Amino acid sequence: MGKASNYYEFIIDEITSGEEGEFKGGYSEFELDVDIFLKYNSKKNLKNAEWDDWLELNILDNYTIDPFEKKPSDISLKTIKYFIENEEKIIENLCKEICNNEKLIDIYEEYSPEFDNGIPTYENHKLATRHFMINGVNIFEEEKNGFKYVGFTGNCNWNPEYGFGCVIHKDKIMLIGNWNDGYYFNDGEIN
Repeated sequence: MGKASNYYEFIIDEITSGEEGEFKGGYSEFELDVDIFLKYNSKKNLKNAEWDDWLELNILDNYTIDPFEKKPSDISLKTIKYFIENEEKIIENLCKEICNNEKLIDIYEEYSPEFDNGIPTYENHKLATRHFMINGVNIFEEEKNGFKYVGFTGNCNWNPEYGFGCVIHKDKIMLIGNWNDGYYFNDGEIN
């Protein structure tokens, strides 16, 4: 069994065991160990940010599922599995989208080491992980082509007051903005 399969099995066990929360359909919230789920978060990143040792996973499902089954819908599970199996590509795409993003630089300015804030402009886009930290993953009800949209929320050094949020579909970055953009789905803003 591969590493991604182990992550997926761990998360499904956490969701269905009832130890970290109970899947109720509609909206369910779980706390997962960050070391297991998102290895890109680092205590070296965002020196001034408050650090959590857990990741909040929110699953929004409609009520057509069997409430006694105690597990998310098949499409939510398929989305979670895709996310875990493609985590590195998703984070890499997110870093590419953040680095040198003219729209974000116009809003927040280019990174300044003196003030330790701003949009990173590295040639090596992977260094962008030094500037944001994901502490929430939101599986939205909305779906497209058999996969749900997923939102990330967290802290960043370019918008410390309102945080960081983005929406992805599979491994494509659909929207980057503040924390609300990754927590509340707004299809009017999705590309």
